[in-house]
Amino acid sequence: MRKETYTEPLIHNSYEDMINFEQNKKTEITFALNNDDEAKINGWGDEDWVSAYFDDMKDNHQFGGPHGCNNYADWQNLNISLQEFSMPFGTMELYNSSGFIIKKMNEITTENYIYPIRMIGSGMALQGFIKNMTVFLSDRIVHDCRSGQCKILIHELWEGHGQNTMQYYDFFKKLLDVYDIPKSSLGFVDGNILTPFLQNGNGLKGFTCIFCELLSYTYAGERPGMFPFFLTQKTPPKRKKYFINLNRRPKIHRQIITSELFNNHDDKSIWSFLYPFIGDTPNCSAELQSRINYTSEFKELLPKLLDCDHNANDLSVNSLQSQAHINLVSETIWRNNNSIFITEKTFKAIKYGQPFIILGSPYSLKTLKRYGYKTFSPFINEEYDEIADTDKRTVCVIDEIRRLSALSEDDMCELVYKLNDICLHNWKLFSRNGKTGTVTNTLFKELKEWHPD
Repeated sequence: MRKETYTEPLIHNSYEDMINFEQNKKTEITFALNNDDEAKINGWGDEDWVSAYFDDMKDNHQFGGPHGCNNYADWQNLNISLQEFSMPFGTMELYNSSGFIIKKMNEITTENYIYPIRMIGSGMALQGFIKNMTVFLSDRIVHDCRSGQCKILIHELWEGHGQNTMQYYDFFKKLLDVYDIPKSSLGFVDGNILTPFLQNGNGLKGFTCIFCELLSYTYAGERPGMFPFFLTQKTPPKRKKYFINLNRRPKIHRQIITSELFNNHDDKSIWSFLYPFIGDTPNCSAELQSRINYTSEFKELLPKLLDCDHNANDLSVNSLQSQAHINLVSETIWRNNNSIFITEKTFKAIKYGQPFIILGSPYSLKTLKRYGYKTFSPFINEEYDEIADTDKRTVCVIDEIRRLSALSEDDMCELVYKLNDICLHNWKLFSRNGKTGTVTNTLFKELKEWHPD
């Protein structure tokens, strides 16, 4: 069995990208979408697997269906409009460059093209793809893949689950086998920084993109009130609380952190957990178990709602963040070491100008630094980021929370004040990357190289 190791992510060189931006725009990439009259036949999947997906969700309607659709017919109608009016990546920010050409399949003649298949919805949408192990491809697409005219790009930029799981691997393998198309015709892009490395191990082409940076101009631009002026003040900031930890989806690591805050730092923290108690943590190490205490008071308090309900996926900051010094980020991925997935949860802290601690994948901070961001060592102990073992990493985070909580109010204010320059650097980089097309251009160059010759 191939031994998997962490590989250094792509270096994000903003200045080089800006210099080469106009030159790169001269080479075009053609994306081909379905025609309206084809959509009900091949959509971006056939009725069998999509219907199976909705059947699987009958007991989970509180989460909603893909794009809010509750049945196959509604989804199919919406998918037609997505293909006609939306870009294949589902976000206009990716197409700031003029190097992309969008065509309908009936407009394609002899030119080479990329055929995008968008995994709609969130991680739950994967159930429909993986359970049935295939998607529907028209005879035209299959023929063009075999001849080298077409390449298929499966994408879900807003997720980063760790595609090297056996489920993903089986899905790609079955897709290649069913349609007898070459491996070179299939690519995958998502928000997992490790995807290019993991895909390469499967003999396939992978791409990655920090999706929230794509949207940085949308929700971190220089609009009135958006600049964190408090970072330029000459006196330490005064906050009501030490920590803020806001959570939406129910996950064990989020329950662990919120119970720690409730039991030991409730007077110093703002936290939310939008679901009832989800259960004990029996499979963790004895060291981590010794730091977990799910008291009856904590269980009875849940769910605790502050800023939104469980259906909201809010990309903006709010007034709650101004009340706390440090953002404790409970990221999407915790136990899956095949993924480094940095989401809006981290970038909310960057956007507001807050120091942060990430309870997520190992090497999350290392990845941010490779992309030009700065972190907070030695003022905050960041040894946790280098710990691959999930339980030990979580223990290290809890211990650092306890150390910081023991600081006096004056010492906490002084510590955060020393981090202002770092926070300001991060805010400027995040905002600039959206306006200069840095993220778009990096992915664009890689897709240009992969585009059929």
